[in-house]
Amino acid sequence: MTSKIRAAIFDLDNTLLDHQNANRFGLKGLQAHFSELIEISERELEQKFEIILHRTFTDVLNGIKSVNESRKERIQHLLALYGRKINDSEAQNGVDVYLDAYQHGKRLIPGTIGLLDGLLAHGVTLGMITNGVNPLQQEKLEWTGLDQYFKNPVIAGDVDLQKPDKAIFDLALQIADSSAAEAVYVGDSWESDVLGAHNAGIWPVYLNRYGWEIPDESICTVVTRWEPVNESVRILMRD
Repeated sequence: MTSKIRAAIFDLDNTLLDHQNANRFGLKGLQAHFSELIEISERELEQKFEIILHRTFTDVLNGIKSVNESRKERIQHLLALYGRKINDSEAQNGVDVYLDAYQHGKRLIPGTIGLLDGLLAHGVTLGMITNGVNPLQQEKLEWTGLDQYFKNPVIAGDVDLQKPDKAIFDLALQIADSSAAEAVYVGDSWESDVLGAHNAGIWPVYLNRYGWEIPDESICTVVTRWEPVNESVRILMRD
């Protein structure tokens, strides 16, 4: 028998905030701006950009580069893959184009607010761990209204820790005043979220909206969407 769930701790990007949708808008903006990208498929461009993002953002979390420096480097690396070398000014133009288009694709994953309201109605404490930096992540929370649900989010850049480090999960549990056995952790990354939570003794709920490979279904609960909300609340409550 599982313990009563007291806390549900969430990732932010691609778990509550639909970053992938906004990212697609941003990449379409880049395709319109750089002719080298026009013929590249959406899937290939997403995959290449995601790899570059994870590689370059580590320097931001470690305080080596600013967010904007990382963004410019990202654009330069992407264009280099398709045979074009761009200077700093061109890279900045690319960043501006991407961010402008990105804004048009920003949205919450359908069912997010209903899910959070449903958990609160059952007396569940909400927590958050995000591998990001302030003020970037806080701005996302405020723009979406999620700041009303997550008063003390654990933002990696603020605490010099990042997922999948056990210590950042322990910190979130402490803030939520919950034991690992009485919590669930919800995220979309196998490495950072599922394995991180599992190694911290927290039951992971893996939001797999795009049919990614699942290495081991025995260590997590897999969901593909938040709607219908009542069913998702039941799953997270582990009823």
